[in-house]
Amino acid sequence: MTASKGIRATRSDAGSVRLTDRDATVLRWLGEMFGAPLSVVAELYSVGDRATRHNAARLERAGFASRAVVGGQQWLVPTRAGLRLAGLEVEVWAPRAWKLEHVATVGRLRLALQAQYPEAVWTSERATRSRWAGSGARVRYADGQLNFEAVCVGLELELSRKHPADYAGIAADVDPAFDQVWWFCRTGDQAWLRGVLEGVPKPPRPEHHVIALSGDLAGVLGVRG
Repeated sequence: MTASKGIRATRSDAGSVRLTDRDATVLRWLGEMFGAPLSVVAELYSVGDRATRHNAARLERAGFASRAVVGGQQWLVPTRAGLRLAGLEVEVWAPRAWKLEHVATVGRLRLALQAQYPEAVWTSERATRSRWAGSGARVRYADGQLNFEAVCVGLELELSRKHPADYAGIAADVDPAFDQVWWFCRTGDQAWLRGVLEGVPKPPRPEHHVIALSGDLAGVLGVRG
């Protein structure tokens, strides 16, 4: 079920709130990506800070999202009702400080890549988890996936280094749907990560490419090299 323009969402303690198609789209995006800081929500609505806070408050009054200050940032996360309205059968996400930077940056990476490749279809980590749930298969859940007409690309965001030995298991368990894997990392880690990936045993497919979060992309994502 999705909201259409003019639909009324009513909660007994908040009166009526009129939701729009944009609200429904934002709720689905947030549900797919776990949640997002208000700075990202502002980009989803294409409005300024004040209007973003107003929209977040409307969704909260309607019972479809909740706001929480974690790690010094205000986050907007869909409630169970908001997830169901967006047509998503996933659990409500609880923001945890240790994972916030990663989740926020993956969200910004999605916006940047979809702007760069509007023809590609995004698949979220949550959708991938649902697809493989109960299969018994040992598959690495990538941070995202881009489907082009003839190429499927897995996306991995590495904001910190893992132990080099860990990458052998990651390469072995890569999703068989992928033709390529794009690894996004800090500029200072690019050569290191490329060397690690070249040194681990792995099948010829998918191809692995390491991309530095530098220049305009780093600015968009708010990542320091």
